[in-house]
Amino acid sequence: MIVKFLFRYLFLIPVFLCSVFGNTKTHDYKKEVKTYLRGLKYLSSDFVQTNSEGAVYSGHIYIAKEKTKKVRVDYEESIRQKIVIKGDIITITDLDSKEKTQHSVKQTPIYDVLSDNIELDERNCSVNNLGTEYIEVVICEIVPSGKVYVSLIFSRYSNGNVKNLEGWVIKEANDQKTEVSFFPDSLSVNDKSKIPNAVFEE
Repeated sequence: MIVKFLFRYLFLIPVFLCSVFGNTKTHDYKKEVKTYLRGLKYLSSDFVQTNSEGAVYSGHIYIAKEKTKKVRVDYEESIRQKIVIKGDIITITDLDSKEKTQHSVKQTPIYDVLSDNIELDERNCSVNNLGTEYIEVVICEIVPSGKVYVSLIFSRYSNGNVKNLEGWVIKEANDQKTEVSFFPDSLSVNDKSKIPNAVFEE
């Protein structure tokens, strides 16, 4: 079912951070990523989601971490669903039937993004350089078929410092890959005015 498929790749992958090799000699990227995520209060961006079969979906994501942690995801018109997170609960609404389903947000990538207490060192996190403009934080899930890798992608300033979260990549044990990328021209970070007051209503 397409709703479950999309929901899985945005949020519902239980993960723990695992070590990978990376060239991080000149920057303490663990510290920089941790500082960035702790300082992230608001985010709004258009995004595009692609997979190995060539399917492409677009939408918009809102994140607010002030007081109660909240997220909303709206897909393009052809995907008739709305996703809202408040606290530890994810609510998926079918826009046609109005039927709602709920899940826990704990132990998912978005839970780490929303947390104010990111302890990457304790979780044995490592990062990779992606050229000179990006880094990736690699996380993995152990499943019956093997390991699933999730990479959170961050852009960097010209001096190498972490700039913004730009999306994520998910690679499954069977080499199937799903990418979620924010559009730079629409990405807004820590600008509360970009988050409509009623956007998190279920």
